[in-house]
Amino acid sequence: MPSSRPREIRPIGARQTRVYGHRGDTARLPENTLAAFRGALAEGADGIELDVHLTADGYPVVIHDYDLARTTTGQGLVHEQRLDYIRRLSAGAGLDAGFAGERVPLLDEVLELDASTFQVEIKGIPTRALIDTVVASVRNAGRAEDVEFTGHYAPAVAQARAQTPGSRAGLFVLGRPAWMPSVLFQRLFTEQAIFGGFQVVHLQVADLAAVDVAEVRSRGLLLHATDADSDEQIRLALAAGVDQLTTRDPRRAVALANSAVTS
Repeated sequence: MPSSRPREIRPIGARQTRVYGHRGDTARLPENTLAAFRGALAEGADGIELDVHLTADGYPVVIHDYDLARTTTGQGLVHEQRLDYIRRLSAGAGLDAGFAGERVPLLDEVLELDASTFQVEIKGIPTRALIDTVVASVRNAGRAEDVEFTGHYAPAVAQARAQTPGSRAGLFVLGRPAWMPSVLFQRLFTEQAIFGGFQVVHLQVADLAAVDVAEVRSRGLLLHATDADSDEQIRLALAAGVDQLTTRDPRRAVALANSAVTS
């Protein structure tokens, strides 16, 4: 029987912070496509972050928006369209004609990539069918210990993790209101994460200054910096000592993380 305890995932090389390509290498390539994921890994990212919806006929597809219009040549809501329609669409033509052949990938295809770790954000309608299908893909791929489930639907994330021994669950934390003291902010998300069975806390870069990283870690939690896209945001995340970060530009984040080790 697989262990329910998540395995430790070490960053590549000597750096201390894991770098995830946010929907892949989206600074250069069309988001949530196999090209973007391969691009992020080629730039040295430790893993990739991706979003999952369920099609009308029950297939887990990797796309961010509920509506197809922004990132594909199609129309309509993802969960109302069948897989055969979605797979005919281009998921890259909107960025550049050279990417016209990129398609909306299946979760199964993404999990076949040579990545050491995946952040699977549960999008779509948070139904039992979605959770069961995503979990089945992860387990069938033998990737349970390589996956962190995330998303804004905390109960769905917790359920996916519970059904996938060895995986992690990441808690999305809303930005700290201006009125809220730092101590209260940290206690709220820490207790929520522990009570809900989460292993990772996802914070906005702007809120890292309000957090005692060592104290959060002492409670058995990992810290993740979201949307660390600019040089300034990446440096702030690295200086805070977070365990992992997501970025649109994995090339730059990897370079800065590696330079932080040698400086």
